[in-house]
Amino acid sequence: MLKRHLTSALVASVFAAAAVFAGVPDAQAAQPRVMQPGAQPQVAQVQPGQPEAAQLPGANAATQPRAAQAGSRMQIKHVQPASSDMESRVVLDRGHVDAFAVDFDGEEVSLAVKEDVTGSHVRRASEDVLLHVKQEAFTDVTAKIAGIERSGYALPQTQSQSLLWPGWDSMSVADRVPGAAVTITIDKLTGPGEVFLWQDTFSGKPQAVTAGGPRLRAGAVISQESPAHVHANWLFTKPGAYQMTARASITAEGRSVTSKPATLTWIVGDLKAGIFSLNAESPDTSSAPGAEVSSGANGFEEHQESGKSGGNHREGGSHESGTQQGGKPGKEGEAGPAKTTDEQPRGGMPAAPSTAGSQANPTQPAPAAEQCIPTEVTVPAAGSASGSHTIPANTHVHPNWVFAKEGTYRVSLTQTATMKSGKKLSATGTLTFNVGGSGNATSGHFDVGSVVESGQLKMLVKDDRSQPATWRNPTELVFGLSDAAKVAAPAGIEFVAPQGAPVWIISSTQMQGVPWVGANTQHPSLSQATTGPVTWTVNSVQGPGAMAVFESGSFGQIVGKRWFGASGNGTAKVFVGKTASGADCELSPEQIAEIEAAGGVVGGRLATTGSEPILLWLGAALSMIVAGALLIRVARPSSPSVS
Repeated sequence: MLKRHLTSALVASVFAAAAVFAGVPDAQAAQPRVMQPGAQPQVAQVQPGQPEAAQLPGANAATQPRAAQAGSRMQIKHVQPASSDMESRVVLDRGHVDAFAVDFDGEEVSLAVKEDVTGSHVRRASEDVLLHVKQEAFTDVTAKIAGIERSGYALPQTQSQSLLWPGWDSMSVADRVPGAAVTITIDKLTGPGEVFLWQDTFSGKPQAVTAGGPRLRAGAVISQESPAHVHANWLFTKPGAYQMTARASITAEGRSVTSKPATLTWIVGDLKAGIFSLNAESPDTSSAPGAEVSSGANGFEEHQESGKSGGNHREGGSHESGTQQGGKPGKEGEAGPAKTTDEQPRGGMPAAPSTAGSQANPTQPAPAAEQCIPTEVTVPAAGSASGSHTIPANTHVHPNWVFAKEGTYRVSLTQTATMKSGKKLSATGTLTFNVGGSGNATSGHFDVGSVVESGQLKMLVKDDRSQPATWRNPTELVFGLSDAAKVAAPAGIEFVAPQGAPVWIISSTQMQGVPWVGANTQHPSLSQATTGPVTWTVNSVQGPGAMAVFESGSFGQIVGKRWFGASGNGTAKVFVGKTASGADCELSPEQIAEIEAAGGVVGGRLATTGSEPILLWLGAALSMIVAGALLIRVARPSSPSVS
């Protein structure tokens, strides 16, 4: 009886502490961030209901633009070219930019620039923009890379915060025609020097993006077997103005739709000198189309199929796309906030084992179900877990996840953000990885992110396997890493595994048949309610071996910033459900709450999403006070009152 009273007191005190200290949402949290005044991009709204044109197979009512299905909630935005005056253009010299952003509205393909510098997913006509590669981008490091062997002005695959970070994106096409192949063709390339484009792989070897090799020429084709978002290394060998005229094509079931040409201008080195050279109409120094460098030469990995470039390696490095301070404001892109749901994902988690007795003979009473008892057991753990990393505001980043042994890993993380009032918010959640096995998330794009609801921070996972994306509770997903994720450890990651040992990876560049797990601070509720940045701190790791999370380095360097990890070869005490006969069973929510309130860890559930460490600490303190009072009251003999 005493134990029952103590347990009830512990739970009650935790809820009391939460009610007192949780606070109420800040009134300022709902106020949107105000951008500084400046020129707005020229955007024309195309309303649904226009006559159908060259519709691709599969682009039916279910895959038509979201505007056509949801009224005015979503509108497809097409950008219009601005005047030819170079000085009137928007100059972007740092932050995330998709230099080739491919879109399909169900009728036409468009090619534009999409940037996260002046806003979030701002689309601009290519002719409205100048991409500035600053003087500080100059490096000699690229002269030592086989197949490049040139010094010049380099923009790395992994983001450098002070430089432009250009890539290309066709993910919006998947909303209309999920199985479409996408190509971006460089029809014309002019400039004073050479341009190189290549990717760094997890092994550290460079890989050409186009079938013609790392040097970008007129006639080069960037091919994607399916819509993707990609980053790579860029190198311009001489300062001055470069212009690229490109077209995008979408192909499905043998039919293609191609965009109108779009011309993108790059200024390398001194900005004023570059603009002056364009206004003076410099001579055309276009690269001759058709000049090819054979695949596989000069240390580059050969392509499996001619014309397929970087087939399985998509976005490179840490995708950190922050908003530039003091930049010209831009309009929001067409993508709206993705829905939040607690529904099970496709191929959802298996149902809990039934404890009901046999009903074969309805005349006989069913045997009583065995009671599920919280039982403490020792399980493998990845040893000492440590590390934290702060993800900037309005950012999308893809680090490398490396696991040293097969088995199930459960990684407990705490996310911390600051409200605009100064109040700290935190949320804790657990990610599950089945290394060497299967799960319900074995491929596709995912982002671990943060969402603010009712003044509370939640750790959720953005699931992009269908559009619009769905934000899921991390307990709904098991990331399965099959043999497609298995590679030999390269030199330089000895903190996880020795060189040559088998490891399982989620790379910073997308791999076929492997879930691509990144991080995201771009949910609208986060920017509205908080200052933007979110800090991740690892709490614990359950698993059979070491693991680590780190960003890729630049120009062949495998390891950049290290986020967190665990050393391996450890054990941990956790509570699981067992019946009196020793069979596994599901603990009830009430049992889980009691265990966690007392500071215990539930196997497979290291923490509850949405909890705040400060509340748990206060709840534990109050629990001790209440428990002590009950002990004194029970142990003390009753005595007559004194008047």
